[in-house]
Amino acid sequence: MPDFLADVLSRSHNRHYRLLIQTAKSWKVPPTQIILGEPMEWSRTDSKLSTALVLLEEETCKDCGTVAWHGHSGNRYIKLDVDSSHCYGCQALEERREDKERKMAKGEKPYVKVSMYGDLPLPSRQDEFDRRAKREK
Repeated sequence: MPDFLADVLSRSHNRHYRLLIQTAKSWKVPPTQIILGEPMEWSRTDSKLSTALVLLEEETCKDCGTVAWHGHSGNRYIKLDVDSSHCYGCQALEERREDKERKMAKGEKPYVKVSMYGDLPLPSRQDEFDRRAKREK
């Protein structure tokens, strides 16, 4: 059963369930407590969900994030493409590290501060997802 559940949790449309179970794991509570939103004792279902998450994490490549049953498969119909995203925070840090004139002092750890021009409020998580959705139409 955990094998089946690990496969189910790996699918992108079930990402929210994986997140709920990961939350339960990090808070050390039964997964059904997080999923149902009420205090509960550990059950057989919780054991299966927890085992499935561990199995999924163990069988996911630490470098590329592809599950083993896809990434290691010899199935010639599986297509693996590479996509990318651009993090402007990482770009700012990389530019700072490469700046030869502003050599970092020993122990100095640069970090990213996020703000808006004109003292505008930062957009929310939902604002950014809405902006991306409009751009993709």
